[in-house]
Amino acid sequence: MEDNRHEGKSLKWIATASMIFVAIVGWGLMACSYDTAMELEAQETEESFQEAGPVSVRRMRGQGAAMAVTAVVMFAYNSVAWLPQLFTVIGWHFSHRLWLPIAVVVVEGLVLGGVFGLQKLEDNLNGGPKKPKRKKAKTSEVKKAKKKRPRKRPLDE
Repeated sequence: MEDNRHEGKSLKWIATASMIFVAIVGWGLMACSYDTAMELEAQETEESFQEAGPVSVRRMRGQGAAMAVTAVVMFAYNSVAWLPQLFTVIGWHFSHRLWLPIAVVVVEGLVLGGVFGLQKLEDNLNGGPKKPKRKKAKTSEVKKAKKKRPRKRPLDE
């Protein structure tokens, strides 16, 4: 059987990349959440909340892709812009929105658990689980063990 371990990316590399990705996305979510909360606190008057007029469906059709691109750009911008205030953002979330840091930690744990499961699967596919070999008992020890066992006798009726 050929060893297929070196054909692609290693499982450790994939696990590390996945965990870094989850951490970056989690940080981005916390940074955007903090930024939005700070903007809402800055708006003190009701005048700043202006109602939008009716928007036609035709005008909204072409804006979907532009809104998605804008959202991704703002996500990336907020992730970088709030990086110097890392501890402030995390502390604010622990006191105001505890669910978000907990969700990030849970997803990191799920990634880590998945990696352990994949490692076990890889070991099983590459030749089965590795079990330590049993030592054979000496024949004299086997005879002694047999003598020590009480024999089963049929019940007398």
